[in-house]
This record gives sequence, structure tokens and C-alpha cells, in this order.
Amino acid sequence: MQSTPGSETAVEQKVLEFGIPSFCLTYTRDVSSDELMQRLGASSADAAPLTLAEADSLVDYESEGTLLRVGMLGNWAFCFETWGILGAGSYGLSRMSAGTETLSYLSGGNGVDLVQNWVNSEPVEIFEPMAIGSLRARDEHPLWDDAQRYRSEFGDPNLTPIAGISALKAIHDRVGVAITIELIRHQPLPSTWLPESPAMRLEVPHLLPQVVRQAPSRGPGRYLGTL
Repeated sequence: MQSTPGSETAVEQKVLEFGIPSFCLTYTRDVSSDELMQRLGASSADAAPLTLAEADSLVDYESEGTLLRVGMLGNWAFCFETWGILGAGSYGLSRMSAGTETLSYLSGGNGVDLVQNWVNSEPVEIFEPMAIGSLRARDEHPLWDDAQRYRSEFGDPNLTPIAGISALKAIHDRVGVAITIELIRHQPLPSTWLPESPAMRLEVPHLLPQVVRQAPSRGPGRYLGTL
């Protein structure tokens, strides 16, 4: 059996392993890329079409903020942040998902990844791909279920890269199309630097009940004899 993802998850593997220490990728349904930027408080009129390398020149290293690069995939607008994580916090997600749905994947530089699904400015599903005890959801949790299904298809589903790849694959299944490294790196995307405002620092707790997920059983263990 395979211990690494096959061709069906090759796109997700490349996205998660292409050398950026951390990033946040979000998809929002049925809004334009211009509207997505406006929802986050940026001016689409000030955005310039830049590649990933060119957009780095917009970063203000002397102040807090986020580098927004946006585009469209099907009927979903996406935002790719390599500096700042507005798309992983309640401020950004509540604004992006107002009247629609937003899916978020945070690849954290500290080794912690986070998957979120927000609908109508409310969280409905949040989990860390590798952490069974992290799942919080309101009723159903289809992203978690799909991610776990993909993980089970590989020879060693406990490998950390497979957990993240499987979760991103679950998101792309919902979107119906997948972002690529070529698009992220080389496509000139509307890009702008958004300075941090006080409102962005106000985090609302994710008030979702924890869903208890049991780890796979290892069997009865070794016979120790009669006591």
C-alpha cells in the first residue's frame, strides 16, 4: 500500500510543501475577488496584479498587517496570504462568510495547521488535521469526515503531511477546483498590503462544542498470563 499521497492529491501536496514557512488560504463562495478584498477592508482599486515574488515588495516590515492576494476559481473567490493570517481569525472569517460560506486552511509556521468552515459569519466546523481531540463542530462535520476518509486510503495515515494534504483535498472537493503552485507563484494576482486595525485584533471565541473522536483501537494487547 502507498504511504504517500497518490496523483489524486498531488496538487495539495505541492501547495503544502512549496517552501513558504506559513500561509493562509481561504475560499468564499459566490462573491467576486474585488468584493472579497472589500469585505476584508482593502481597496480593490489600489490592488496591483503581481506575482508572488513581486508582491513581497508590498510588505511593510515596520508595522503589523497582511499581504492579500486574491483571485477566482469557479464561483469561489480565494485569498492567499503569505504575510499575516487575517483569513484564519474570527474578524476576517466573519466578514468573508457574511451571507455565504468560507473555507479556510492555515498552514502554521509553528507546525500547527487549522481548518475552518464558516457560514453566515458563524463557525460551523474547526479542527487541526492531525489532532483527533481538536474537532469542534455544530452538528455535522463533513470536512473532517472527508479528510479522515482520505487519510485512511494511505498506508500510514498517521504521517503528519498526509493529515494536512487530506484536509486540503477535502476543501478542494467542496470548492470543486484546486489552486496550484503555478497559480500561486507565477500568475499576476490582485495584491495589496492591508495595515492592521484595532478591530482585527479583537478575536471572538469559537463557541462550538467539542466533538469527541476516538483514536483507532490497537487491539487487546499482549497476553500477560493469569494473575
